[in-house]
Amino acid sequence: MGDHFSMKEDKLRVIYIIDLDHTLVNVETVSNFLDFLGYQRLLSIIKPFLIFLQILTLLFLRLFKAGIDFSKYLKLRMCLRNLDKALIDMFAHRYAKTLLDYNLVNKQVLKFLSRACENNLTILLTASVSPIANCFQDLGFKKVYSSEIVYRNRRFHRLQDLYGRKHIIVKSLLNLRNVSKVIIIDDSPEKEIIEIAKKDQRIKIISPHALKANMETEIV
Repeated sequence: MGDHFSMKEDKLRVIYIIDLDHTLVNVETVSNFLDFLGYQRLLSIIKPFLIFLQILTLLFLRLFKAGIDFSKYLKLRMCLRNLDKALIDMFAHRYAKTLLDYNLVNKQVLKFLSRACENNLTILLTASVSPIANCFQDLGFKKVYSSEIVYRNRRFHRLQDLYGRKHIIVKSLLNLRNVSKVIIIDDSPEKEIIEIAKKDQRIKIISPHALKANMETEIV
């Protein structure tokens, strides 16, 4: 990441970090994407097992401080394993367009982004998967960080999950020179990010629901 920003560090003043699920868009994108592809019946069949995996995910994160969403991985593995990378990317673009066309994008966050991206570094930081997240870069983001699907022979192989690890990106951004403020828009920030914000006064966390009240004071 350092190489990507090294030429611009001297100009950085404010960084805006925006989450995707239930923040920029009003859905949980991975499950909603799989529904869009027609996997509702399969997901309903394995739903009891997914609930168990969600509990396991929370225990794994608490005990081992490592982020992996087992439920998300299983859903992706079962639904996408036979699809070519090009098909996944094509379907993801169609899905993202559907969210825009059906007004499932948070207009207040979009308005905030359009103003923030003019002179500042704007970042989409999400645990959603890269084929989906990358479709939103054209909204004004300079950089997208997301969970990366790793392909083997152009088929789904594994997931490099950003679940529970977004705070690592935040820490790295704070180490860039001349960062005076980091504004994070997130409906459910990681507790590690909240702890960082308590220690570093440069960080301001804003819920998308409270964004309108903060709009005028936080845009720099």
